[in-house]
Amino acid sequence: LDNTIRNVFDACKTFDRTHSEGSLVNLVFSNGTFSEIVRLPYQDEPNVADTLAVKIEKLSNTHELYPMADAIRKATANVRKAIEVHKEAIRNEKSAEAEVEIAKAGLIRAYEVNYLEARKKSGSAKADRLFPALSTTSNVAPLCFDLA
Repeated sequence: LDNTIRNVFDACKTFDRTHSEGSLVNLVFSNGTFSEIVRLPYQDEPNVADTLAVKIEKLSNTHELYPMADAIRKATANVRKAIEVHKEAIRNEKSAEAEVEIAKAGLIRAYEVNYLEARKKSGSAKADRLFPALSTTSNVAPLCFDLA
């Protein structure tokens, strides 16, 4: 989207150089530059880019920059889709983390039940040898998957 906005800005500047009807850059880009738009947070940029597309469409459907509005709309659609995919990935990651925590809790509970059963049947000393105390810290590194 950033490159599309830069391309539109360059096309507006080129149009201004070749035509003396007025400043198209100032008409389309209200502050006369694209930098404020491309520096916006990625969630806000598509909305502002859509306003650029509307400004270009208002020029005329015969204007030489009119096709740029379609390019902006396609780029904003792609960004919005990427944002949704990113949000879905975050939801999936949080869900997987919750499932791991639930599985850990079940495993710890089963370990405790087995320890108590062994203690009832074989005594405390043997149960302590069979089921050592669980520690909260581990020297084993957690599994990491690079999803990029």
